[in-house]
Parts: sequence; structure tokens; C-alpha cells
Amino acid sequence: STPRGAAVGLFGTLLALLLAWAPAASAQVDDARALANKALEHYQAGRYAQAHDLFDQADKGAHTPVFVLYMARCKKELDALLASRLLYQRVIDDKLAADAPKPWSDAQAAAKIELAALQALIPWLRVVLQGDRAAGARVAVDGEPNDRVVREHVMVNPGTHTITVTIGTSVVATTSVRAKRGSGKQQVTIVVP
Repeated sequence: STPRGAAVGLFGTLLALLLAWAPAASAQVDDARALANKALEHYQAGRYAQAHDLFDQADKGAHTPVFVLYMARCKKELDALLASRLLYQRVIDDKLAADAPKPWSDAQAAAKIELAALQALIPWLRVVLQGDRAAGARVAVDGEPNDRVVREHVMVNPGTHTITVTIGTSVVATTSVRAKRGSGKQQVTIVVP
């Protein structure tokens, strides 16, 4: 079965558990259930940004690893692979009680499998600076200083990234690179004038 199909089944079981979670259902659990139902509708319709936000709100009201798993899946669909990776890891790291509901341990098992598959999709980027002034240059990726990208490959989300090279306060080079899902390690060489 697909992650989406498996998730929908897991989600139905979770909603049943939410119904029986407290002896007298609290308003907080009722709100979380309503948010989760709306989130699932958005997810099934491919509206992943809205689904993510609603799952996040539901999780704040009544935490379950299943909501966080859905959040990871939404981020993956939005090509926010680094955020997805962190959310999958959050599900895996969630400390479950010995008597935790089965859907919660199922969510952890699914997160482990899906995180392993996600790792192969995340592009990596490295910038090689050349030229006499390269040693004094600083690098920013998408406006964020990132000198680590000069020493080693770093994970980036799929999409177009702007690389800016500065010396002091002067921009000396700018280029764009497109990182694709599953493209592995890419290297960009920039000659520093």
C-alpha cells in the first residue's frame, strides 16, 4: 500500500482512539479531532500546506505521533524535505509508554521506513571557490551565511538556490543552482574575481 493509503487507515484508527481517549471527552480532544478531520480532508485533496497547519494545531491540542507523521508527509509533498526529515525523526524519537495505542507504534515504524526513503531524495550541495581571493571569501546560500557548504556537501531542499560570495561587505559573485529531488551530491565551482 502507498504511504497515503496506509496513513488514511492509520488515521481512522487514531480518530477512534481519540473518541475513547478520555472518560468524558474534553473540549481539547474534541477540538483536536475536528482539526484532524479537516486536516485529513486537505491532505486527501492534495492541499498539503493547509493540512500540515491543521495537523500541527491538532497535535498541540492532543499530541500523537500520527499527527506528526502526517505533518512530515505534508512537508515531503511540499518539497520541504529538510523539515520533513526533522518531523520524521521527531516521530521516531517520541518516547512511547509501554501501553501506548498501537497506531502510535505503527506511526513510529512507518516514520523509520519513510525517513530512510526520504534520505535518498534530499539533494546535497557543495560550493568550491577558486581564485586568488577565494580564501577570504564568505558564502551565503539563499541569503543565509553558510561557510560549511565550502568544506563539505550540505543538505538542501529541492529547488533553485542562490549562492552569494562576498569579501568583506562586497558581493563579488552570485549564481543560482537547481537542486533536484534524488539528485544526490552536486558541486558548484565559483571563480572569485
